[in-house]
Amino acid sequence: MKRGDPPEPPADVTAGPAPDAMPEATPDVTPDVMPDITPDAVQDAPPPAAAATVPSGVPGAATSEALVVTPLAIAGPGRSLRVTAAYADLQLVRNTVLEAGTSVTGSETVRSICTAELDAAKAALEKCDEKGPKRGRRDAHLEFAWTAIHRARALLPLIVDDDALDTQYLYAVERVGRMQPRNARLLAALGTAQSRKGATPQDERLHRQRLSFALSAAYASADREHQQLRLLRDRLVRVAAFTWLALAIVVLAGTLVPTLFPLCSGGDGAQVCPTGRGAPSAGDVATVVFLGMIGAGLTAVLAVSRARPSASPYRLMPALSLLRIPLGGIVAVLGIVVMQSEVIPGFQGVLDVQQIAVYAIVFGFAQEAVTRLLENRVRALQDYAAQGVSGKQAGSTAAAIAATRVQDEA
Repeated sequence: MKRGDPPEPPADVTAGPAPDAMPEATPDVTPDVMPDITPDAVQDAPPPAAAATVPSGVPGAATSEALVVTPLAIAGPGRSLRVTAAYADLQLVRNTVLEAGTSVTGSETVRSICTAELDAAKAALEKCDEKGPKRGRRDAHLEFAWTAIHRARALLPLIVDDDALDTQYLYAVERVGRMQPRNARLLAALGTAQSRKGATPQDERLHRQRLSFALSAAYASADREHQQLRLLRDRLVRVAAFTWLALAIVVLAGTLVPTLFPLCSGGDGAQVCPTGRGAPSAGDVATVVFLGMIGAGLTAVLAVSRARPSASPYRLMPALSLLRIPLGGIVAVLGIVVMQSEVIPGFQGVLDVQQIAVYAIVFGFAQEAVTRLLENRVRALQDYAAQGVSGKQAGSTAAAIAATRVQDEA
């Protein structure tokens, strides 16, 4: 008998079941007939499919499982860094929701709420990727996406396991510490790590609720600050656009009707006009506007030198500079008209072209009296939204935490 042949039946077996009732014999596979397995074959073999572990009985589990198997495309062609960061945070929160167990009471309901918030954020981010919406609308979609992500993040302490609760506690302390105005009382209500030792299940449940409330309050405060900055930026852009339109109308009207704005002096005799001619011409208004814009440009340069770095994603100072330039031209025209009309007692008008040019630049610079008020408002809002704790506020926060620690130890 050769190696690899099926074994022969014993000689003393003379009777047995009928041949059609006999089970089919499966030949033994010996190493001689095994296929050759080479390293190349192992390398070329397709990898096994990764299965996502999703707790059963969880609402929205099918959607979450698909998202784990096929992660979100965080980086995309032409996608801004702000949208990319939102996609990354969305994926991180979604993974945390999936990894959370079901040991916490009511976690299935909270998980479904988190899933709905994250789906809404994903839909808003997809609108940001579209090329149709304008910048203001795209920023509004991105702001809504961040708000939905923050609402989902605030619910994580209610569903994560006990071993991940300390991380949520540190995150809540960090976020509450950056609130404006500082809320030392809320920070003290979070307690300390030592105060939770030996806590009962009811105390743990209350601690989870405090963490969720603290995160919700901190995120709501930050979202309101960003919304105020965005709305102020949009208002400045709209006002600047209307000012440029008004300036264009003034220049067009002065060009078509040179005598509409009395920019010349000297009465009915020899007149002195901004262009140097002896009579009103079509270029008088444009000349005064140009000189006024030069004066306004000087204030814009000075504003840049006064600017401080800001962590806000919305650029308010460039929008304010867009408002300064056309406003300087309009103020220059109005100022020269007032001076040439001789309504100021004791002033007989400007009798020299050089004086008209100097006064036009001065009036263009004078618009700083109005735009500086807006700049102060912008700086106050940016400082309000700035992160970090001052010395006095840090001292009050540390005192509140120390008082809580003393009460816990007592």
